[in-house]
Amino acid sequence: MLILGRLVVWLCERLAEAVLVGTFLFVLAWSWFGDQVTPQGWVLLIAGTAGVFMLGSGYLFTTAIFGVIWRSEKSWVYPAIAAALFIARVQFYVTTWSLSKKMPIEAGGACIVFMCTYVRNYFLREWDE
Repeated sequence: MLILGRLVVWLCERLAEAVLVGTFLFVLAWSWFGDQVTPQGWVLLIAGTAGVFMLGSGYLFTTAIFGVIWRSEKSWVYPAIAAALFIARVQFYVTTWSLSKKMPIEAGGACIVFMCTYVRNYFLREWDE
């Protein structure tokens, strides 16, 4: 039952990440391309973030291993690992973009991932007590 509970919390964490990173990408795209980005583009960025990047790059699989199965006593270890995995996946998955386009996505996305996973750790620790 403990693994099932962790899996449910992990899935909620991934959903929150997809929405927040997709929103962050929409704001970046809006600043880069202006009025060419529509609100429908926001939905596509969220779907693209969840479907293409998270599934296609293997990000979901690697975070599942660390988030559901492996546990650490220190509350910052899993968030740091998840943020590093996010940066590594962006670095190798999006190879055609320039560094000036990748850096804000890596930095902002890593902060979002760290925040989501840190909040998840807090709830899991409260739940385990």
